[in-house]
Amino acid sequence: MKKLVQFCAFALISGFFVACSSDIKPADPAIVNPTSETRGIKQVKFQDQTITMAAADIIIAKQSAAQQQQDAEAVKSIFNSLQAAQKQAQALDVQVILGEETVQDGMFVFALETENAKNLTMELFDEEGYGMAGSNAMNLTAGRNYKAINVNSLNDGKYIMRLRDAEGKELVQNFAVAKQ
Repeated sequence: MKKLVQFCAFALISGFFVACSSDIKPADPAIVNPTSETRGIKQVKFQDQTITMAAADIIIAKQSAAQQQQDAEAVKSIFNSLQAAQKQAQALDVQVILGEETVQDGMFVFALETENAKNLTMELFDEEGYGMAGSNAMNLTAGRNYKAINVNSLNDGKYIMRLRDAEGKELVQNFAVAKQ
């Protein structure tokens, strides 16, 4: 599914660039390279013949800047929709329930609710998502599972919890540590 979504996104973006290129080409390739040009008259090849055309008979096709902008916005919208669909397909079907209470005895308590038993990996990151604050493997049973994180060594502040299963589906949850 992921490869299909990536392929579709690539195809749409490629099509957009081809459609919006600044080289506007007429339907007849012979018009691109006229054999001679004198005062508004062009001689072009058409079906193995040399045809003389007046400048008034040549239609200049240009895509307006407004149309190019609309096309760019349409491609961006389609790409974002595909990204959202891919993200939804990769979403972990686990609900994180955080308590409203401040941390007591250095333990941050939360619940994970799922319909099916799962083995997950949990990673904790600082607010910016760069520094890992901890990681752990956990087994969940169907229903509500209570878990706790010992936050004695963490500073008060915001953290990011990322839960991931063996298939690569993940869930990201922000939470704050505020010790008493």
